[in-house]
Amino acid sequence: MATSRSYAFQETPLNTFIEEAYERVGILGDHLTAQQIQAATRSLNFMLTEWINDGLPLWTIQQRMRGLTEGQTTYELPQTVSEILEMNLRQTSRILRGIPVASSGIAANAFDNNPNTSCQQTAENGYLGMIWRQVPALVQMVGMISQETKIYQLSLQIKDGENFKTVLTIPKQEFPQGELLWFVIPAPQKSTECLIQETGGDILNIQELYFENVVQDTVMTSLSRAEWMALPNKNQQGQPTCFYWDRTIRPVLSVWPNPTVFYKSLFFTCTVMMEDAGDLLNQVDVPSRFYEPLVAGLAAKLAVKYAPQKVQMMGEIYQSVYAKAKDNDTQKQPLRIGVSWRGGYTW
Repeated sequence: MATSRSYAFQETPLNTFIEEAYERVGILGDHLTAQQIQAATRSLNFMLTEWINDGLPLWTIQQRMRGLTEGQTTYELPQTVSEILEMNLRQTSRILRGIPVASSGIAANAFDNNPNTSCQQTAENGYLGMIWRQVPALVQMVGMISQETKIYQLSLQIKDGENFKTVLTIPKQEFPQGELLWFVIPAPQKSTECLIQETGGDILNIQELYFENVVQDTVMTSLSRAEWMALPNKNQQGQPTCFYWDRTIRPVLSVWPNPTVFYKSLFFTCTVMMEDAGDLLNQVDVPSRFYEPLVAGLAAKLAVKYAPQKVQMMGEIYQSVYAKAKDNDTQKQPLRIGVSWRGGYTW
């Protein structure tokens, strides 16, 4: 007997979950009102915010980078960042010795380390990059400083034979004026030309563009609030070795010592808030292995509003299926125990 050879259920839209949850409490989808759909969407958003506080959902873990500024101690991070898990100081090497190119504007201004100059383009969807004719370059990271606060949607492309191919897509986001934002290329490849292309209809105005190789990552130590407050000189400059994560409504990251000019970036893993449920045809920001807990949990919340007699039963079903999914949502590496002695180390 043939199988479906389809995985469409992995992309189930929101309306399917809402209809299924209502059916479990005894309300058929054909009879749902606009108010009931709105109530279900609201309840689902509350549940997703509960989940981020209950353990460590693996699909909410992301790798991110944050540019450092000489002499600056504190840095704002997006409100969507919930918790920082690990933090590294990343030292890199800028790849120059090439020929700057641009669709318009003065390309060399984006590679001169001068904050008073920029490659200001004159047309939408332009590009900016560099050509290495002698020796192909291995670009592992790209960093960008916008001369003005703008929203860009970017594509990072490399020369592949006679054509260009995209190796990184940077979704539409704000680039604050004068702030260095970093992006990691998932599968870096050597190429004779690398460029960024605006794809969202905006006009590039770039103060500095960095194509870089990773030289070294150094683990940084997390400080508690008390340890941070106990530091006698928070403005001391040097190589950052510690960080303090202040989980306020607008989270703030502080590093110590604050960086000298030689240290330009942080590379860290963090958990982020799950996306809102959104429109009925949107996908929900959870993996399919959590679809059943999602429906069961939504049904339990809707029972409180529309079927009080089923609250206990729906709650028990939800707790059971959620516990199974949560227990399986872990990393399963074997335990390793290392033994060290002077002059050596072994597993």
